[in-house]
Amino acid sequence: RSFANAISAVGGGDAGLDAQCGEISALYLSGAFDEASMKANDAVQSFGPAPTLLYLRGISVAAVGGSAADVVRDLKASAQATPLDAASALSALAFWYDVLEEASLAAESLTQALELQPSHLYSRYLEARWAVRDGAEGIARDQFRELVGEAPNCSAFLMELGNLLQLDGRHLPAEVAFRQAETHRPVGVSSTANASAWAELALRRGLNLLAAEEFDASMDSLAAAQSLWP
Repeated sequence: RSFANAISAVGGGDAGLDAQCGEISALYLSGAFDEASMKANDAVQSFGPAPTLLYLRGISVAAVGGSAADVVRDLKASAQATPLDAASALSALAFWYDVLEEASLAAESLTQALELQPSHLYSRYLEARWAVRDGAEGIARDQFRELVGEAPNCSAFLMELGNLLQLDGRHLPAEVAFRQAETHRPVGVSSTANASAWAELALRRGLNLLAAEEFDASMDSLAAAQSLWP
């Protein structure tokens, strides 16, 4: 409740806006997308269309399957309001355009994000994911190795690297990546919107262990996947 207490204490103004953004971010990252979306919308009504709030509302509405037009509107407005600090909004816009099968707009948005901030982690993650989709697994593997080197506790990066190592038949290094990714699984995740992602990780780990003929460990991991997302 620390963010909620901070908001009550500071009221309006920049400090209140920052506290509100912090609370919404924490909700989003914990997988509480519905609550994040509602709070982001309320905050925009209270504080006005601040770029960070528009970005948070956009990604939260997207996470709950909201209107594509509303998501694009918020993300574009956020990026346009802070043109020198728009990498996060542009990369989110790139992801959403890709979902909508607007390939040229997706590529343009990601290129702009990387030009603004070449080190931006999510933009590079998206670039590597698209490289896998386009059949450039070697390039993607190198990109994910770099990302894991910079953010070794990011389960998404570790899982993607494990997937690529598994495709290469390198089951033991893949197991190291999958196992490290699973160490960051939060308690009680099965009751959150992120349960399916963690179940996918456990499933991929189980299949990799099966290919490595680690049968007992494979069964344990596959059972964990089913318990996370029955």
